[in-house]
Amino acid sequence: MPRLIRVLLAAICATCAGSLPAIGEPVPIDNASFENDVLADGTFLFGANGWTCTGDAGCLNPTVVNYYGGNAVEGNNLGFVQRNPGGLPAGVLAQVLRANLQPETRYTFTMAIGNRLDSPLMGFKYRVQLFAGGELCAQAINAVEPKKGYFLTFTMKYESPRADDRIGRPLEIRIIAEDGQMNLDFVRLDSTPIQICKSDFNRDGSVDDFDLFDLFTALFLNDPLADWNRDGAIDDFDLFDFLNAFVIGEC
Repeated sequence: MPRLIRVLLAAICATCAGSLPAIGEPVPIDNASFENDVLADGTFLFGANGWTCTGDAGCLNPTVVNYYGGNAVEGNNLGFVQRNPGGLPAGVLAQVLRANLQPETRYTFTMAIGNRLDSPLMGFKYRVQLFAGGELCAQAINAVEPKKGYFLTFTMKYESPRADDRIGRPLEIRIIAEDGQMNLDFVRLDSTPIQICKSDFNRDGSVDDFDLFDLFTALFLNDPLADWNRDGAIDDFDLFDFLNAFVIGEC
């Protein structure tokens, strides 16, 4: 490899290594702690403002009968989903968010999950799902199970690909009861761009001639990945912009 190219590649790698860490951005969730409905202590409501509730689902204001200390994790209320054989259909809390799935982004979904002291139902099983445009991105089943009367923090992560039919489509979260009753509070979704070097076109961890060759191939095939500058068009500007970044060592 010519010395000039080696020097340029070294500069590119140094630029990538020196990048500042990405900071997560919260994705807005309506009524994330179920406080929009005013409830007296010890009462509940089928449905929850800002959420699409189906079956046995809604919000409640807990007391010491339900949890040690008698409090929600944040504010006064909790959400609930329940599946009681012979009762209402299985509860689902769902919300289509005001954000679209972004490429090469790490999503972190967290919430507090509670297990009631006084639940007459023996089971405790639930499913948490993240969708984009109605297509499943990630799900977890019974990832944490707190002891009765307590809460635990649930976390689910998803890393979006560079190109996918789901990119640019609305995000949606769903919490589904599989068995018994599950309570939830303090629902959060954060997004963090995955730190990559854009000049590493083929994502093999190296910036080299193969990235240029693979970009030429993608352009020839009119592959969506060839839209390197993400302006919505596959054209010569993608090649020009890539070569500029490649030469100056931009990641």
